[in-house]
Amino acid sequence: MDTELKKPFMKRFWWIGLIAVIIIAAIVVVPSIVKDLKEETQENYNDLSKIKYDPRVVATFKTPTGAAFKYSSPTIVDGYLYAGTAQKVSYEGDHKAALAAMPDNFFYKFDLDLKPIWSYPLKRRMVIGSSALDSKGNIYFVAEALIAPDNPQDKDSFFLTTLHLVSLTNDGVLRWEQPISEVDAPNDHTMIGVAIGADDSIYVAHDKFYAFDATGTEKWRYPTDDRTIKRESGSPIIDRDGNVYFVAPEPNNEEGYKGETEKIRAYKFRPTGGDPIWSTLLGNEIMDNEGGSTGGGYPTRSAEATPAFGLNQATLIAVAGATISKLDTATGELLWSTKPKGATGHFAASPVIDDRDNIYIGTKSNYEATLFSLDTSGSIRWTRLIGADLYDTPMLGDDGAVYVGSESTANGKFWAVDIETGSIRWSIGKDKEGAKISDFSMASGLIYNGHVYIGIHEAQNNGQILDGLFKIRVDAQNYFSGAAWPRFHGSNENTGRGE
Repeated sequence: MDTELKKPFMKRFWWIGLIAVIIIAAIVVVPSIVKDLKEETQENYNDLSKIKYDPRVVATFKTPTGAAFKYSSPTIVDGYLYAGTAQKVSYEGDHKAALAAMPDNFFYKFDLDLKPIWSYPLKRRMVIGSSALDSKGNIYFVAEALIAPDNPQDKDSFFLTTLHLVSLTNDGVLRWEQPISEVDAPNDHTMIGVAIGADDSIYVAHDKFYAFDATGTEKWRYPTDDRTIKRESGSPIIDRDGNVYFVAPEPNNEEGYKGETEKIRAYKFRPTGGDPIWSTLLGNEIMDNEGGSTGGGYPTRSAEATPAFGLNQATLIAVAGATISKLDTATGELLWSTKPKGATGHFAASPVIDDRDNIYIGTKSNYEATLFSLDTSGSIRWTRLIGADLYDTPMLGDDGAVYVGSESTANGKFWAVDIETGSIRWSIGKDKEGAKISDFSMASGLIYNGHVYIGIHEAQNNGQILDGLFKIRVDAQNYFSGAAWPRFHGSNENTGRGE
């Protein structure tokens, strides 16, 4: 074909070349665009359903900011789940930079597939314990704000803290806030949860033990003088007569950590307040260093665990350091106190109790972390070396399994353990198609309709950090029948009444 014929042909069919260019561009470019859109969808809408953690992980939720559910043990009431976020803040390096890098936090109401109904923004404040609802559906939790002092040694603390008891409506609207600490007090705790009486009184402990009514008006506090409680955490619990129990260091009037005491007491109060009905000094054996076998350590100066009721609320199980104590709830008499043989590290988790008054609790002890079962006399029934650092409070399922999460190990991070023998039934959390669960830390889970809902302090997908909330299919439909205290704070409602 000569040149004169070629020119009209090219002019006439120029669009064929354009289509070819578009097709080639689509082959090369579109996959990366789709990938970016998927990543954007995952980031903005928290859809992690395509990440293959394990067949038992049926739903997950990640906050838009990446904040973790580190301290907030979930609450379920009337088919909705409530939980708030908190992030681990590094005590190493530049503390101001660590706080500046902290992601914004939220308090959430979810449906049972972990789809948010609403979120309440807390900015840099963290939810540092379980929430609870009153009879009208109003929500209560503790929020913490941190600052980094210019010279931490002057304040005896790496960070300073201000705590508020926060109340929201069930639609996520702020009702009120009340301070439960001095402004910029030394940061000295891990988890602080609330308990709610049948009359809607709200109980919470930090520098004092407080009782508020549902309007936020303070009803009473202990102590009423200038003494304060140092390094208090955990949650109060309430018996069927409305009496309130909590575990804390003895109050003193010294400033900062200089007033720390190794004397940990269990207290019982009438709902009307005043002086305790009784207070009992607990056993507080030496905590071995993390890892345990190298020894060392010291008696604890804090109360990390929430106590539990035994059968018929006749006894109280209280934990301090490496020691478990059993008390008579009527008189406060110390029935026994034991550091279980072979226990290393200390108890940061809370105890749970079955239908025969057997006790289950795990230690924080790096790779020597051990799940213990003790009988009603304090003797060991069985032990199971499991996971690492068992901050997580166990759950007793109606399938005869103890469910508990751990920090990272090569063999798994969430465990089903036989309640009678301590043998491992199954675990999940190994690397699977690039996705792994790395760290179940402070936030304990709950069982509801065949699933465990629990916060994950660290999960990953091909190196991407995906801290969040998980729904895990288990073999239990509910809690162990007749168990005195089957879960952290007694029940899924987190009122501390065990109902």
